[in-house]
Amino acid sequence: MIYMKNANSSNKSKPTTISDCFYSLNVKLLDFFSSTQHSEDFKQTRSLIILVRLKFMCLLFSVSVPVSSIFDLLVLGENLALQILPLRLLLSVSLILVFLLCKSRFKDHLLHILLCSAFAIPTLFYLAVAFKLQTLGTTLPQSLAITPFLIITMLGLFPLTIRLGLFLFCFISSSILAFGFLFLNLSYTSLIHEFWQLTLFGGVATWLQLGQLSMLMKLYRESTVDPLTGLINRRVLMRRLEHICEQSVTTNHPCCLMILDLDKFKRINDEFGHQSGDNVLVALSNILNSHCNNTNIAARFGGEEFVFLMTNTPIEYAIRKAEEISSSIRETKIQTENGQIITITTSIGISQLTGLMTPQHLINKADELLYTAKLEGRDCIRY
Repeated sequence: MIYMKNANSSNKSKPTTISDCFYSLNVKLLDFFSSTQHSEDFKQTRSLIILVRLKFMCLLFSVSVPVSSIFDLLVLGENLALQILPLRLLLSVSLILVFLLCKSRFKDHLLHILLCSAFAIPTLFYLAVAFKLQTLGTTLPQSLAITPFLIITMLGLFPLTIRLGLFLFCFISSSILAFGFLFLNLSYTSLIHEFWQLTLFGGVATWLQLGQLSMLMKLYRESTVDPLTGLINRRVLMRRLEHICEQSVTTNHPCCLMILDLDKFKRINDEFGHQSGDNVLVALSNILNSHCNNTNIAARFGGEEFVFLMTNTPIEYAIRKAEEISSSIRETKIQTENGQIITITTSIGISQLTGLMTPQHLINKADELLYTAKLEGRDCIRY
């Protein structure tokens, strides 16, 4: 799918809804199961959405939990309400701490730790309150008994993958069922009944999660991918470049960028038609995709200009890669509807990330070298 690594795609239609994915044999179903196949940019987009909702959830409950002690007074009486109040305040403080730890720049695994903590804390609160009331010989009131179901329902707020969503559900439900078996002496019938109820709520939450994830993937694809070539667009490229330039200050990893421009592309449109011109652009994008790996990114920069970004790559390797791409393009033959054969060439400019260069400086340098290649006869590489 479009949001996967290096934005590899074809012009075939892709499933964009959960139903489409479940009823096809497309292996892209794995994209709903785990985030390992997602591109870094999509991971950042999804993480930001999760982070915003996590902060809102923590802030909301950190305020509402202490306020709920009023209902404890009405239902349990003053003595029991005061004994539960420290647990409510501890829960509120813990959620505020999670809220404060939420930062906009987070690695996926750190965000997952915070997310798991935000659900583990109220689960432990529920178990502590239930144990406290059990030792005092008091039945858990309905206002507190619904807490596990509320916690599981809150999972539906986040566009989680199946793996993470199931992990959180299993942690919450297994903790509650184990507690009921060990400390509340619930019968097997009661445990099965409670497990069935938790599963129903978990199923609804999982469906909501996948619905959000599917919609997010669709919107991301529409806003970040060039519809003709399937390559990422200029917006995503610039975000990726900004991240790379920031990292280069500390990592000092080599990075190179090449801008490719089709030679005499206007002539192709004029002589063979715009459909043939589109076919040429698609052919070029397929060539760039075939040269992509885990450290390379191909993007359509605009019109007949393309960008090939090479991270952790010295200039010597970038030059060899440009020569390989240029040769592949030169050997490509595109057949028109009338049976005519179109051959194409490109001019390429390569720039290397040095010092505190900004993304725009890196692109401008490559663009200047591309202009030099055009002036010197086209179908050549300048660096």
